Amino acid sequence: MSNPNKKQKRSIVFVTGLSGAGMSSALNILQDIGFYVLDNLPLALIQSFLDYDAGDETPLAIGIDSRSKDFSLSGLTSILDTQRINNPDNHYVLLYMDCNPAFLLRRFNENRRKHPFLKGSDLQESILKEKEFLDPLKESADIFIDTSLMTTKDLRLVLKGKFHHESSPLLILVQSFSYKFGIPRESDLLFDVRFLKNPHYVDALSHQTGQVEAVGDYIEEDPIFPSFYQNLKNLLQPLLVRYIEEGKNYLAISFGCTGGKHRSVYMAEALSKWLKEQGYAVHTKHRELEKNHK
Repeated sequence: MSNPNKKQKRSIVFVTGLSGAGMSSALNILQDIGFYVLDNLPLALIQSFLDYDAGDETPLAIGIDSRSKDFSLSGLTSILDTQRINNPDNHYVLLYMDCNPAFLLRRFNENRRKHPFLKGSDLQESILKEKEFLDPLKESADIFIDTSLMTTKDLRLVLKGKFHHESSPLLILVQSFSYKFGIPRESDLLFDVRFLKNPHYVDALSHQTGQVEAVGDYIEEDPIFPSFYQNLKNLLQPLLVRYIEEGKNYLAISFGCTGGKHRSVYMAEALSKWLKEQGYAVHTKHRELEKNHK
């Protein structure tokens, strides 16, 4: 069990990743929640700054990417390894911001920014070159965030949950999604509810969503639903208590179905309601429904 009197370790977060994947947004969000932020500090100066800053307890975020002067994968990992050995009282985190190349291509075309790996005119090739260059760093990351389908609001919620150290209750994200568009990478607990009766094949319900009462009634008529839902709650009750005891302050629970419109939406709504009744802070998100309303 966590000791409430134990001094909180200082978080020092190295933020890196693909150009266009949201590093700047991540640094801005971390600054908003109390971090002192440095961006594009040359690797040669990082060690000196950390030595100078050693007595400070303010959480620190350092942005480092392929544009940084003297950037190298071995140089960054060497700094992290040295700091973890020499300063065990701090909590060092390598945060890697990732994104699907197709989404990066669209972002760069929309913003008309120059990619740091661009030598000629092939933007897509530049994106893939940087991805290949940074892939080894991604493998060693402590936290990996894929922003392909994230809004800035989503990113804020994830980062606030992972790095906000106030003694606030566990923040739970409950979300629905479609398997056709990929599993949310931030998921801690994942439930596939494609085994439930599908309202999509009922004419009166196919164009509705899991937020509509008639859709929920139809899903609840499935003979397996009562035992599944009760077992789900029985599973979560002790888990949530232990997560809190261990100091976890953010949990992402995801429900997936075929289209992300009926079954997963209903389950996310139902579980969110129950969790709120238990006194938890809950944020509910329906990924595919929100995309359709943009």
